Amino acid sequence: AFDKKRTVRTTVPIGLGTIDYATLPKGKLQPRAKPFADVFLGAVSLGTTPFAALDVVAGSYSITFVYKGTTRTQSVVVAPGGVVRPAVDFTQP
Repeated sequence: AFDKKRTVRTTVPIGLGTIDYATLPKGKLQPRAKPFADVFLGAVSLGTTPFAALDVVAGSYSITFVYKGTTRTQSVVVAPGGVVRPAVDFTQP
């Protein structure tokens, strides 16, 4: 399945023709930025770093960091039960 709003791609088992997102495997996403950044999961704002790890459905995500007009984007894969900590350093070119 592909979620356009959050730009996540995940494998979804379908039972009886329906999808129960509450039962999908989850992992954690904990973006980090130096010195700080606004973070977006697709088009959804997650807030400004630092913040606690977020529970997300396991899958592939596009994370965008924005700091003083500079944007950096990373693709990450969150495994079931895993923790992913994408990080950017805006003090380095």
